[in-house]
Amino acid sequence: MISAAPTSKAERWVLLGAAVYPTLLTWGYFLALADAPTPIQHLAYTLGKMFQFVFPLVWVLGVRRESIHTFWGQGGRGLAEGVAFGLLAAGTMQIGYRYWLAPTEIFQQAAQALQEKLADTALNTPSRFIALGCFYALVHSFLEEYYWRGFLFGRLRQFFSVGGASASSSLAFIFPHVLVLGYYFGWGSGWTWLFSSAVGVGGAYWAWLYQRAGNLWGAWLGHLLIDAAIFAVGYQMLGW
Repeated sequence: MISAAPTSKAERWVLLGAAVYPTLLTWGYFLALADAPTPIQHLAYTLGKMFQFVFPLVWVLGVRRESIHTFWGQGGRGLAEGVAFGLLAAGTMQIGYRYWLAPTEIFQQAAQALQEKLADTALNTPSRFIALGCFYALVHSFLEEYYWRGFLFGRLRQFFSVGGASASSSLAFIFPHVLVLGYYFGWGSGWTWLFSSAVGVGGAYWAWLYQRAGNLWGAWLGHLLIDAAIFAVGYQMLGW
């Protein structure tokens, strides 16, 4: 399981922190500050996300003095596969919601919780929600692939097998989503854990694709399509 590549004790702690930090951040801005004034929530989110996405660059480039070119690589390997995976998942979500889940009580309750959260964060207009969706689909998905697959999974391979690194990074990827899904669907709801498991499967697949393709482009495009589909479902839930 452990590779022979030289690693440092400090890096083990850095990667542990990188695995846990997004969950703590999500708990902070999404749950702990839920009743705080809107500017405070936005500030906590912005500063927290900035730290999350800047720190790997500081560690890799400034401390370890290594290159990050392997994150994005060269060529188009994995692009078609990533898009196909994203389209399959996005289509499944749309069909499942429209023909099965939309009229269920738990999704109606989730729609109410979503309306309240958007009102609390001043994002409760169609234009603002669409802008938020575009940000998450185009920008945030890109940053998440760089963070979870390029940085965390990529560097965990120094300590574990590819399978172990994929499992560890994908498990860490699940927990921030558990907090968000639990808020909307309930902590004891089977839907929370089903959707969270699907997140973990997606994370493991994108790690596997990155390992084979040598770049994050396919994983990012698949992630982009799925995030866009999630916001499309959210838009329909809100009745706009």
